[in-house]
Amino acid sequence: LSIRRQRQMCIRDRNNPFLLMFVFIFVNVLLQNAQSTINFPTQKASWQEGFYLSANEIIPERKVLCGDTTINNKTYAKILSILFNNQGLESERIYEGAVRSETDYVYWIPKNAPTEIVLYDWSLESTQTITLQTITGTQNVMTAKSNEYITTTDGVLRRVIVFKSQGGGAEEVWMEGIGSSSGIIARGINPNESPDYIPFLNCYRFDSEVIYTHPNPPLACNYIFNQTCLSTSIYENEKLEEIKCSVSPNPFLDKIELEVIGFELLKKPILKIFNLQGQNLSLIHISEPTRP
Repeated sequence: LSIRRQRQMCIRDRNNPFLLMFVFIFVNVLLQNAQSTINFPTQKASWQEGFYLSANEIIPERKVLCGDTTINNKTYAKILSILFNNQGLESERIYEGAVRSETDYVYWIPKNAPTEIVLYDWSLESTQTITLQTITGTQNVMTAKSNEYITTTDGVLRRVIVFKSQGGGAEEVWMEGIGSSSGIIARGINPNESPDYIPFLNCYRFDSEVIYTHPNPPLACNYIFNQTCLSTSIYENEKLEEIKCSVSPNPFLDKIELEVIGFELLKKPILKIFNLQGQNLSLIHISEPTRP
């Protein structure tokens, strides 16, 4: 875990007993200001995960948060699993569910589920417990061991909750805005209940930058997801208003110039050309814009 711990320091002056109280209040105010919830991003975020099938076999998994969507009049970020073919190229994206943040809570609504459940609670203090519905279908109770602050490599101050070990396994760690040391949605799993499925978070990236790495990464942290994804929420309308297109000349005979402002907001754009009779003359998939 590439992080830098935040330490509190105070100085006692025997000739001035009020100095210690002054320093404590100052530090406490800084912590209160830092406690606003850090939400999961909706773009350019990727989790390289895995799970152990046996001591010698590790199955890699990759998940991304890609755009947002509206469910039951609430805005969520979509969680997708990324699959690869034999050539190592992305072949499919599978929708796993969606997450949203509200104060200290992160809620998760799994695929095909009618209601949301608690994914994370960042307010948990030492000895407090939380009952989690896991992706293996169990209800597990976890007990917090500590709640502290760290600064990750991107310079962000994050809350971190360490939980007591379940069934003799490794301690699970929750990192605000990153997820669990078991994975973004694979948390709270007791290894005794699922010995053939022990998940772990290998690394987490945002905007190509590695923010978290496993202390002893079993896999090379080589997956980068740096895309702007489509959205179905009301926020997408605001993005579309930023996209402007101009065509000249129009109509045209053999040459045309197309200028698009906000091209980076488009995913897999397609150019369709129609004649005056409304017939589709050409369909062009645009991969990269031509820059002047």
